[in-house]
Amino acid sequence: PQVPLQEDESSVSWAIRTARHHVDLNLPEFLHDLQLPLPDLLAGKRSAMSKLAALTGIAFEALVAHQPERLQARQYRFRGHEFSSSFLGGNRTAYCPHCLLEDEGQGDGQRVARWPWLFKAVRTCEVHGCALQSAAKTAWSDQMRNLQTLAPDARELHRLVDQSDLRPPSPLQTYVLRRLRGKHTS
Repeated sequence: PQVPLQEDESSVSWAIRTARHHVDLNLPEFLHDLQLPLPDLLAGKRSAMSKLAALTGIAFEALVAHQPERLQARQYRFRGHEFSSSFLGGNRTAYCPHCLLEDEGQGDGQRVARWPWLFKAVRTCEVHGCALQSAAKTAWSDQMRNLQTLAPDARELHRLVDQSDLRPPSPLQTYVLRRLRGKHTS
């Protein structure tokens, strides 16, 4: 059975869930078996997306639309927009504790990383209206942004939810996400 790519899920997050669902492997092992280099997937290379699409039945266009593509050092493209790596989260992995708890309670129970969370301008969850939390990348494997391991356990997520204050997304966040989603920005 095909693991569906969720609406705002990053392609790397989907690949992590696919690896766990089909063969109970971590992402590097899964990609090794497919002869697909992990750095190519993390960089959003079209060749990696094409191979994953062919092997899994997920549309190539969908995978490309859910993962920024590294063009060269410090230069990316996503949904027709080119930008510097400084627009991305860098050494932090953002997440919404509400979203992760909901993920754990539905479907395959695996946490889902959303592509909007990859961008520095996104600091508020669009669904829950709370500040995104972040985990620092401290190990090589953290570049996969695997929220199964990077984000805290359910007990700590519940604590973060209890302490969260509601707030609207900033005008900058709204502008950036509308642009990336192809919506008029005025």
